[in-house]
Amino acid sequence: MLSLTRSLAPCHMALLLLAPSAQSAQRPQLPEGSAAERVLATLPDNQPVERLAALDPSKAQAWATWLQALESARTSSAAAAHAQLCDFALSQGRYERAWEHLVAAQARPELMAGLLPRFLPGVESLVQPLSDGSTLRPALPPRTGRGLPGRIERREMQLERLAIGAARVKLAVRVEYEGVIVELTHQEGPACVVHVEIPQDPDFAFGLEYLDWYPIETPAETPAGAAVGDAASDRARRVELAPGSDTRTLYGRFETRAFDFPRRLPPTKPQLLQREGLALELLPGDPRREFFQELAGALALPPLRVDACVFERGAARPAGIHIDLAQPADQARRLALLAEAIESFLLQP
Repeated sequence: MLSLTRSLAPCHMALLLLAPSAQSAQRPQLPEGSAAERVLATLPDNQPVERLAALDPSKAQAWATWLQALESARTSSAAAAHAQLCDFALSQGRYERAWEHLVAAQARPELMAGLLPRFLPGVESLVQPLSDGSTLRPALPPRTGRGLPGRIERREMQLERLAIGAARVKLAVRVEYEGVIVELTHQEGPACVVHVEIPQDPDFAFGLEYLDWYPIETPAETPAGAAVGDAASDRARRVELAPGSDTRTLYGRFETRAFDFPRRLPPTKPQLLQREGLALELLPGDPRREFFQELAGALALPPLRVDACVFERGAARPAGIHIDLAQPADQARRLALLAEAIESFLLQP
């Protein structure tokens, strides 16, 4: 049973996982056989916890910090570096990579414990329950490796007795072949309200979303400037939970995305990238041009060390690998795919 208590440290929060209690949230139940399940089982209930300052992918400085963590992870397999990489991947909705980094951070169990609420909110809810009306943004469950390459793997994770005010709620997240399901079951206490964001697979959009199997309006893609899972994405759904009520079900039905970004990556960093760099294309007058210019500068830092530039659609197209960022609503997703490609190149064995 896990729970956290606060500290006033300026750059991180030092917390403590307390001993089991009949009123506490249970340990998260992860897919059997997953690496994350095996590593999480090693954490004692009285594990001290440390939370790193969160990295915001909409800020160029966060990308510079991410690149520094990549350099550390390449040279020393530092657990703290993997914890930062985990945080950055979670903020971009790159859940599979985030679970890998969590496992790689096992030499620093206090950092692992501090990251758990980012994957499955509620493990920290004993000492200070989540407030009524809280927003839950769970991750997708980790893969076990038993699924076929390139295919969806069915899997589930859950948390019992999540504390929402005085209420206790069971939270479950499942990946099925057709979509993602989030279930909430009122277990005891008064009625409560939560807002829930269904986690998305990077390879799929949601064609429709449902609440208790009734279609609800599907929100647009994450707007420019908002990290996946950020409050600004406005994808959270209001769910009311009452004593004796049936399990409430949120369902996002998969819809294949257009093939607009390479998903099969070469085994090493492309020579064109090293020789000619990256060219980031924006619409004329994009209000975030300054951010992208700062991002281009950050990409020149170790360990990537590539030249990058920003140009506007309609202008002469520079040499190098072209990244189309002209649609503001799709910028966050494409930057997440870019970050995933960079990590694949730099962290290969």
